[in-house]
Amino acid sequence: IQIACTGKAGAKLYDSMVRFGNKMIYPYLTLAFVDQSFALPFAIKCRDGVNKAILKSMLAQHIPHALVYRKKKGFAPPMHKIFSESRIREYIHSTVLNDENPILSYIDQKRFNVLWKASAHSQSKLPRRAYEFMWNVTALSLWLDQTKKLWR
Repeated sequence: IQIACTGKAGAKLYDSMVRFGNKMIYPYLTLAFVDQSFALPFAIKCRDGVNKAILKSMLAQHIPHALVYRKKKGFAPPMHKIFSESRIREYIHSTVLNDENPILSYIDQKRFNVLWKASAHSQSKLPRRAYEFMWNVTALSLWLDQTKKLWR
């Protein structure tokens, strides 16, 4: 769930959201929601071979059926440009690379630092998996930081 939300969808929205002072919140990652979703049998979640069948059937009640069940189209966000922006780099330095970030104990910090330094210039392009790794660490760090501030 975290990879799908923060690594895929969040990567496409984060830059525009932050630019206008918004915060990314993932209501579908709340403990109550996750517990309920794990309790549902796969046959219900993927009814008749349709992924996300429950969500799509609820959405189709409010918007045209053709929009909900259309063939999926995707795009790759310009990660090399996002990671070279000064405000993103400042955020990574102040929050992601902060010694108090609990995520750092779960990742290879040396690898992250190498990738982060290599992504400093918008002309340098790293492999997609490298940006996905950095994005996931950054987005999860953002989510944890926001959650920590909410509980203070």
